[in-house]
Formats: sequence, structure tokens, C-alpha cells
Amino acid sequence: MFQQFTSTALLDLEKGQDMVRGAKSHSTRIAVGLLPTVATDIFPRAAIEFRKAHPQCHLRISTGPNWSLLQQLRDGSLDIVVGRMSAPEQMMGLSFRELFTDQILAVVRPEHPLLGKQLDPAALAEFPLMLPPAGAVISSAVRAWLLSKNLQTVEPAFENVSLAFGRKTVMLSDTVWFISRSVIADELANGTISALDLGDPLLGGPVGVSVRDQSAISNELTALIDTLGALVKKATPHSSAP
Repeated sequence: MFQQFTSTALLDLEKGQDMVRGAKSHSTRIAVGLLPTVATDIFPRAAIEFRKAHPQCHLRISTGPNWSLLQQLRDGSLDIVVGRMSAPEQMMGLSFRELFTDQILAVVRPEHPLLGKQLDPAALAEFPLMLPPAGAVISSAVRAWLLSKNLQTVEPAFENVSLAFGRKTVMLSDTVWFISRSVIADELANGTISALDLGDPLLGGPVGVSVRDQSAISNELTALIDTLGALVKKATPHSSAP
């Protein structure tokens, strides 16, 4: 508890010093934590739009596992975390604003033997599986689906949510990758990766922004959140926005 409060106080002091030193240029900074759900498409687009309106504001981007980013948000190292909402017990002291709902897919290379027909889930056991690791937000949903299909004993060949590794592995093998649609939206659009027909879709989940409860939100941070919301409303293909 002491570390949490002193860390926040020291970060506020550092921000105050930075503001005084940079008073002439009026430069500001927002520390952003990104989860894979938004790191590949939505946030880069929003960051470019935000930069046009706020050229004096520097965005510092951090990526990492969900638990680590949320801890950094609590202790003040981050100002905002953008991605899929965590379990309620992990959101203590934080507020969440939903932007859209994202779906989990099972994706493969375009020439995969399972493509082109409704899939018997038992057939998945015949191919290497790439599942989200235990610390990933979508892990419990994927494993619950596998349990419902009596596939809970199947051992994954890989545990990963990284686009770079997952995309290349899927394209070079018969691996079936369970991942959020937003992560591989561009690959689905250009046909380098295809989604299997599982018969019933995996559960979706809310994607949005998390901030500290009762923390002072700057005008720039408010503008960044509004930019994200406006971008989603422009009918992002993989979102539930109109």
C-alpha cells in the first residue's frame, strides 16, 4: 500500500517538474498501455488522428501482459490501458469505458484442410493448436469453449497472442490459432489468414479504455479517449459499432 501511494506521489512530482521545464513549449505526455486487441489497427489509427489535433502531446506506448499493464495503471506509471476488459476481480480501483465488442476466432492458413465446411470440433485435436496463455484476457473464454466441446485435455502446441509470431506460424503450418478478431483484422481482409466455421461463434467481449478511479483526467487524455470513440463509430469492420 505504501509503495502504491509513494509511487503515485513521485510520478506526480515528476510530471510537475516536466511541466515547469517545458512550460515554454506547453508539451505534455500520455503513457498508454496497449493490449494486442487494439495494438495492430485501432489505436495506431487513433494515435495518428490525435496527433493531428494535439501535436504538443507525446504518446508513450507500452505493451505487455494484461496483469502488468493494469498494475502500472494503478501505480501511476500508465495513464490509460486500452484493450479487452479484464475479469471484475482484476478491475479493482479502475474504471472501464466500452468502445466495442470483439469476437474470438479460430484462424488458419487459406489452404488449411479444415476450411470450407462446418467443422466438427473434435477434428481440431488432429492439428496443432495455438491458445492464449493463462495471463491473457481471452484465455478463460477459449478454454471454456474447449471444455464445452470435450477438448479440455488437448495440449496446445503454442501459447501466444502476438501477431508477429502467430501470423507467421499459421501461414507456415496447419496450426489453428484462437485469437481476437481485432488482432488479425488486416490479415482476414487481405486473405492471408482465414477463419474456420465453428458452427457456433466463440463468446465476444467488451474492448475499451481503463483509467484509475478518482484520478484527474487531463484534457489531452479526454481527447484521446474521444478520438478512439469517434474512430469506432466510423464503422470499423471488426467492431460492433454501426
